[in-house]
Amino acid sequence: MPVPAEIDLSHAQLRVRVPVATGDSAGCLRLPDDGAWAASGPRFAVYVEDQRLDASTPGASINEVATETHDGVRAARVSHVYPQHGLAITQHIVVYEDAALLESWQTIRNTGTTPRQ
Repeated sequence: MPVPAEIDLSHAQLRVRVPVATGDSAGCLRLPDDGAWAASGPRFAVYVEDQRLDASTPGASINEVATETHDGVRAARVSHVYPQHGLAITQHIVVYEDAALLESWQTIRNTGTTPRQ
């Protein structure tokens, strides 16, 4: 399945658009009747052994994009793989429909044979 260009998790209280295919932008987060209050920069960055990895790190690729909506929650998961580093990083984004609230976190998995810190 092709990677979508953008994930839209917007609802009446909050507009959330996350570019996926480009990998290097935070997208647009805004209140419905207001200008963008966060519109640039990487979606995430993690440091492993003093090396920064983000969605635009050379050699990184998107392995999976999944979205779901249930019980007033809109969620997205974008999984990135870093073969040169032996790591996989999944970006989780959750938007709650009854509030202008966004929750985001990353999970990091060692896919190589060397322990990492």
